[in-house]
Amino acid sequence: MSFLSWQQETHVDDRDQRRFQLRIGELLGVIRKLEDRNALLSDERNELVKRFRETEAQLKPLLDKNRRCSKKSEDLNQTVHRLEEKIKTLSRDNLEMKERLSVQAAAHAVQAAHATVSSHMTSRAPPVGEACPAESSECQDFDETSQESQELEFLRLQVVEQQSMIDDLTKALESAAYDRNAMELDIIRWQRKQKRRSSRSSKRILAHRLVGLDRDTAMDSDSSSVASYGTDHTERTPTTSDTDLEDTMVKEESELRFRHLMHEYQALQRAYALLQEQLGGERETERETNAREQLEADLLKYQAKVEDLEKALAEKGQDTAWVEDKLHLCKRNQELLQKLHEMENDENTLKQEIQDLQDQNELLEFRILELEERERRSPGLNLLIPPFREGHSPLQWYCARQAAMEVSIHDLMKKLDLLGDNANLRNDEQVAVIQARTVLSLADKWLHQIEGTEIALQQKMIDLENEKDMFVKQKGYLEEELDYRKQALDQAYMRVRELEATLYSTLQQKPTSISPSTGSPVGGNSHARAHGMPCGSISGSGSIGASSALTRLSNGGSEGALPGLSEKEREHLQSAVEQWKRQVLSQIREYDARILRERMESLQHAQKKIRDLEKKLERQKEQVKDLEEKFLFLFLFFSLAFIIWS
Repeated sequence: MSFLSWQQETHVDDRDQRRFQLRIGELLGVIRKLEDRNALLSDERNELVKRFRETEAQLKPLLDKNRRCSKKSEDLNQTVHRLEEKIKTLSRDNLEMKERLSVQAAAHAVQAAHATVSSHMTSRAPPVGEACPAESSECQDFDETSQESQELEFLRLQVVEQQSMIDDLTKALESAAYDRNAMELDIIRWQRKQKRRSSRSSKRILAHRLVGLDRDTAMDSDSSSVASYGTDHTERTPTTSDTDLEDTMVKEESELRFRHLMHEYQALQRAYALLQEQLGGERETERETNAREQLEADLLKYQAKVEDLEKALAEKGQDTAWVEDKLHLCKRNQELLQKLHEMENDENTLKQEIQDLQDQNELLEFRILELEERERRSPGLNLLIPPFREGHSPLQWYCARQAAMEVSIHDLMKKLDLLGDNANLRNDEQVAVIQARTVLSLADKWLHQIEGTEIALQQKMIDLENEKDMFVKQKGYLEEELDYRKQALDQAYMRVRELEATLYSTLQQKPTSISPSTGSPVGGNSHARAHGMPCGSISGSGSIGASSALTRLSNGGSEGALPGLSEKEREHLQSAVEQWKRQVLSQIREYDARILRERMESLQHAQKKIRDLEKKLERQKEQVKDLEEKFLFLFLFFSLAFIIWS
């Protein structure tokens, strides 16, 4: 019986071992695939890291050059501002000189007119006493006109010099060198595009302010010119006398006419300024800002060309390899710029995608809020699953509480069909009935699937319970076999004790039968065979009884238990007994240790299998419990939906 049980156990163990080996082989295959996938992913990661480092190393000189170009552009902007300020000051001085010239020319014309009038007045028969003062006044007028003409000439020379300086400056700005690298121009244009977006509003405000200041200065200059002309005219008019009433009348009339004309001129200027502000102010400011930006860009371009020409002239005597390197670097910089633009485009697309995702997220949040509001307004549904009694599922407990034995989806479908055949339903009610019918059909499919999975899980649980019972039986068989072998071992111990006692008694009764040549362990074994004692039983005997008997045998020589033996034979026999004792004890220990190790391994293997089976059972129970809870939730949901829709 024990042999059959052992054979059955070995057969089951072999079958389990083969199944486990197949499972281990499958797992090893999966592990190898995962390792290959991991190796490929690590290679791709290393390649991406390498490419990232290469691009970073390539972009570093471009970033340094971009930094240098930005610094150079800042310096050029400062120089442009200085030149603009210088041009403004020169243009202001030029305008002042022109105004002075115009005022002096007008004063000269007025004085000439006065001189002609006075000459006409003196041509009328003047008295003799008055001839000399007229001649003296004419001389004074001639001296004044000569001085004014000299001043005019001096002022004209100054104007010509300033105009030549302005022309030189404009030529210096326009005659800058024309070979600037396309890369640097692209960088400057790109930087200006980026800056223009941020500083366009501030530039417009500044342009409006500058235009207002220019108009205010123009009006102030006009008024100051008129005032200076009036003062000069009043200062340079000759004093009237009591005798020249006609001259004074003519002068007063001319002064009144001139003042009237100046007032009209000032009024026209004010009206024109107001009209210009109302109509073309914004256009002029936009034109001025565009022209200023264009001039700044041209100035930067020409200054860059000048620097390139200066560098080319300074490095004219070098090799052509430098030129080739420069061209190669320019080409490389253009490629990097193109890559930079592509990266910016990718960044913009990614930002757009992120914005779209954020919009979708906001829409989903809004939808969630709507659903929460609808759920809040809908009648309350208590879906809290109460703790159920052990041995009953939640569905069984709910059906028992509601006094419902089973729920038929086909009956619900028939009720929905009858409800849908009613012609008095509204459109929204018909839509609700159709939706309920589709939901119930889906629920029927889900229930069939759940039933199939439940049957499969129950079958699997039954198989696992059978395996558990089989392992428990195997464990019982192993324990029975262990007890049987322990009993056999105890019987062997008893047999060894009997044999030891027999050996001891024979050695005491027949001491003369031991010859002097049989002092070896072989002689002892032959003596045992002569008395019918098997050596195998002695060698396989128990450790406790053998050790006690051999101890008595070894101590018998000293006690006088073996008479008729010499001292040397006694010692030889005692050493042989000790050696045999040690050999028997070592064999017994090895045998016990091997049996104990095998039993412990089989016991651990059985316990491990039992633990695995218990874990599987727990998982299966959890899955069944989840399925029952889901089914309960579906049942409650469909019943509530049917109640609401009906």
